[in-house]
Amino acid sequence: MAYKVVTELSAAMQIAERVHSLAQEKKESVPLIGACRALAGTFFYLGDFEEARKHAVRGVEIWRSGGAPSYAEFLDAPTVVCLCYEALSKWHFGEKASCQAAITEAISLARELNDMGGLAAALNFAAMVAHYDWDTTDVERLASELIELTVRHSFPY
Repeated sequence: MAYKVVTELSAAMQIAERVHSLAQEKKESVPLIGACRALAGTFFYLGDFEEARKHAVRGVEIWRSGGAPSYAEFLDAPTVVCLCYEALSKWHFGEKASCQAAITEAISLARELNDMGGLAAALNFAAMVAHYDWDTTDVERLASELIELTVRHSFPY
């Protein structure tokens, strides 16, 4: 089983690196932010929180520079998910205040963009952080909000 997980993560890394390479060739910000999101998630689940944070922060920086006018081709806004991986990486480094700020920004951004898929992802990540902190009240509140959102929009979350 462990071999299968390592093999799948290795394949995921190859795909994320290829997506990043293609996005760099295009020199367009939206695909590049999506590529940063893919690398951040892959590094995070490989346990390399520093690399995850680096790519998540890079995706957010590209967005903040004004380079991402539309996310129409994504299920959810990659910047929202980059902020979530940034938050989780910060949590793993003990930076709880900046973790909370990043997760709050992710939720706010998803709401501002009216991105319900991104909001569902951000609420899920926020619940993970609350779970890591053993904050059962916040886990319950976030889970209820996530359930309500996913039922309202028929998400298979």
